[in-house]
Amino acid sequence: MGITLMEKNQMIRRLTAIILAMAVLASSDLSAFAQTSGLKLPQYKTVRLKNGLTVLLMEQHEIPLVSMGFLVKSGSTADPKGKEGVASMTAGLLRKGTKARTSDQISTELDFIGGQLGAFAGVDFSAGRAEFVRKDLTKGFDIFADVLLNPTFPQDEFTKLQKQTIDGITASKDQAQGVISNYFNSYLYGDHPYGRPTSGDERSLPSITRDDIAGFYQSFYSPSNTILSIVGDFNTVEMEKLVNDKFGSWPSRNVPQTVLPEPAPVTGKKLLLVDKPDSTQTYFRIGNLGIARNNNDRVYINVINTLFGGRFTSMLNDALRVSSGLTYGASSFFDQRKVRGTFAIATYTRNETTEKAIDMSLDILKRLHERKLSAKRI
Repeated sequence: MGITLMEKNQMIRRLTAIILAMAVLASSDLSAFAQTSGLKLPQYKTVRLKNGLTVLLMEQHEIPLVSMGFLVKSGSTADPKGKEGVASMTAGLLRKGTKARTSDQISTELDFIGGQLGAFAGVDFSAGRAEFVRKDLTKGFDIFADVLLNPTFPQDEFTKLQKQTIDGITASKDQAQGVISNYFNSYLYGDHPYGRPTSGDERSLPSITRDDIAGFYQSFYSPSNTILSIVGDFNTVEMEKLVNDKFGSWPSRNVPQTVLPEPAPVTGKKLLLVDKPDSTQTYFRIGNLGIARNNNDRVYINVINTLFGGRFTSMLNDALRVSSGLTYGASSFFDQRKVRGTFAIATYTRNETTEKAIDMSLDILKRLHERKLSAKRI
């Protein structure tokens, strides 16, 4: 049975993400990583421009679509202390005005060709993705390059985004699920950079200025600190020329190093309670430090986590939702980062069944360690 056009579209997007992720894991030797890991991908080409920009090209001609992404190897951990949210706002403002286009012009041109373009900042990196139909590749690539190379961070757009972000953070406190991740990370990591909120908070955001945004861009958005990935219906030779034409003159700069100390795991049992009197449900997370994304056992760990709490038919969800009806969903995850990220069990339940749900979650984790996994479960 063949695959649908939508499935092919999704495949191209996944491939764009995969080769970017592989570049993060082993950017110095992507081919060696693919070989040693056993991961098989369609043929691709790695190109390194004279200014240090790494470009990953993968032709896929099944549908007339081109998907491209960029990854800047600096994220919220590079935010100045006390000004958390700078990296996030920088990424959010990239498409809000360039030397050649206003924010409205960018939106109008994207709408006219049916293109997509957006950017965000994570903890360890900032990234963006664009997608265009093959016939609009030249126009779409021009917008993509303009946004990445020539942002102007207009003051009015900065002020608008700053206010929207503060309002969004304030509103998120009305719902426990909107803030529990930040509370958990802050409690677990303490003063470590991973304990700071990626989007900032009501204290840090008002202190950020437009100059902080421009300064972050100048410091970290450099070709030597950036990877481009392009997947889709194009000719590699022609795309190399297009990339060189648009990005070859991007000046390279020395990028400040973000030093991340190894975080210390929590020992013993610690409990953080956040009281919300009008809440009818309890949201909770149970966890500690997990693994870094270059951990040699990450594939095996991901498989075990999938069975334990990473899918609907997992041990956790089966016990807490299907069998007991304590929740509509229970899961577990490893947040793999440059240094050790988190492992957590996450769920919610009615206030009166909180103790029962916590006990059951811990019991299932204990059962995993004591009884291991059976062939039937796998």
